[in-house]
Amino acid sequence: MRTLEAGSQTSGQNLEDVRQAAALLKGQACTVAARTISDGILRLQFNRDIAYFAQGIVSDVERGLKTAEQGLAAIKEESNWFSHPAMIKIENSLGLVGGVGQVAAGVGLCYASGGFLCVTGGAALISHGANNIYESSRNLIKGRSDSEGWVRQGYQEAAQAAGGTKTDGNVAYLVTDLTLSGWGLTRKVVSPEARKLFRYIDEDFVRGFKAMTKQALRTEISVNVITFKNLTLEILKDDE
Repeated sequence: MRTLEAGSQTSGQNLEDVRQAAALLKGQACTVAARTISDGILRLQFNRDIAYFAQGIVSDVERGLKTAEQGLAAIKEESNWFSHPAMIKIENSLGLVGGVGQVAAGVGLCYASGGFLCVTGGAALISHGANNIYESSRNLIKGRSDSEGWVRQGYQEAAQAAGGTKTDGNVAYLVTDLTLSGWGLTRKVVSPEARKLFRYIDEDFVRGFKAMTKQALRTEISVNVITFKNLTLEILKDDE
């Protein structure tokens, strides 16, 4: 995962480096806010304050009030607590929980459909979930944040075989992860309140997110925010 510290060590720093660092900072702020600030108004205020700070640094560099190096240093200082090991641990813990949820959802889908939906969705959920469990567990055990499981590596190899890069593979993996989550949240499932007599009717089905507990839904949203942040980082990396 690309970090601001890594970016600040790049030679030939310029305004574009500062803009990318500012974008990374705002992405980190959104992730932290989604996980730690439950009040919507305060969360918006926090994100707005960080956005104003980041844009102010970019503006100072544009006007020559700061050098690119000074701008990057100011952004890195502001972002230090976002990259604190405790935050990385929280992120990996959520990734582990999310992976378990994906595997459970995939198994449940295969079972409920008698195997019919296993090929179209269940297998993908199980494989992505198992990969996320592996990566998050390894990161937690090893104290790192860059583990790559076999499924992600498969995406990377497929992208390279098609003439792309490892980053293209990572982007495809993360997009698929978000797509699977979105599908799981919006597909119709049997309502927990449904009472079957002969067969289920349309009124017995609700969207997936309505059948989830509040805690499960919050966790799913938090995991998606992290995935989106990582997707943004990969896209920015590919633009370098």
